[in-house]
Amino acid sequence: MGTLAGAFEQLLKDPEATRARFARAYADPAVLTDEVIRLYFEPLLQNACRRDAFHRYFLAFDSRQTVVIEPCCGSSVSRP
Repeated sequence: MGTLAGAFEQLLKDPEATRARFARAYADPAVLTDEVIRLYFEPLLQNACRRDAFHRYFLAFDSRQTVVIEPCCGSSVSRP
């Protein structure tokens, strides 16, 4: 099992940690009930084939497009 799947298995085992980790992505993290977390993560981690597919999907993300448009976004995020 890869590191990515292992990290998400830990989130599945600890719903409170999952809510804390994803709090910034939700106006109300309380919508992430234990059942919602389970329904979201279990299919991704169900077996070796699905974990591998999830890993390949995650690795396929490419930030080139977002990096190119970043100057147009007027972000107030400061960078070190």
